[in-house]
Amino acid sequence: MSKYDLIALNFTKARQTYHQHAIVQGQMSQKLVDLFTPYLPSEPMLKICDLGSGSNADLSQILAQEQQREMQLTLVDLVPILPEAKQHLQANKNIKQIEIVVANALEWCKEDDKSFDLVISNAMIQWIDKPLDLLQGIREKLLAPKGIFAFGTFSLANFKELREITQRSLKYYSPSQWKEMLHTAGFNVKAEHEYEKKLYFKSLKDLFQHLKLTGVNNLPQATKWNKQKLLDLYQAYESLKEPEGYPLTYNPLLFVCSIK
Repeated sequence: MSKYDLIALNFTKARQTYHQHAIVQGQMSQKLVDLFTPYLPSEPMLKICDLGSGSNADLSQILAQEQQREMQLTLVDLVPILPEAKQHLQANKNIKQIEIVVANALEWCKEDDKSFDLVISNAMIQWIDKPLDLLQGIREKLLAPKGIFAFGTFSLANFKELREITQRSLKYYSPSQWKEMLHTAGFNVKAEHEYEKKLYFKSLKDLFQHLKLTGVNNLPQATKWNKQKLLDLYQAYESLKEPEGYPLTYNPLLFVCSIK
């Protein structure tokens, strides 16, 4: 099973629970919309592409609620949108067209040229092995010359507790590293915002259940678990317990960009 097959499997299992339990990702969506709204193109109808839109399309849902302009939406994800989420978007009179694309965003970007006024993405790019390739694909194939690209990802302190204990993690980048990649890909950064959000859980079972219900597996596919390794993990996490409970740190990083 490939890495992206595993990601799709994890998020498919969490389709019904992601929206309720992905608290930080939901907050990121709102913050990202607030950050890019001042830079939106002035076209009366916006052509929008949501990469990694997720089973509930949270980012597009928030945008559609707050913008009083007509929109054409293209939602791209490894996992299909939930029927009720699609129906909610269809009920919005400003959304004139919805296209659902079940695909790997990186591969989809390599297909025929599109011309979107706005390309948005939240909590997806960190799963891509070669983010520079995706950034270049967005600029070259997806974004209109005067369009805006806005995305949310996670920076170096994300899930730092798990990384400290297991010595394993997804590949995260600093703000300066992201800005260097964006510059190389041909983007100007119009706005950025980084922050940390720490969640607390009453028990370690609750913490790992949270990861499961949001489809998030912070550890590489090669991680092999047995009873002793799980016991060691639990014992190590005990040392990180705070008065509020067992901590799990998120480190969101948001960018709004235009083509140079």
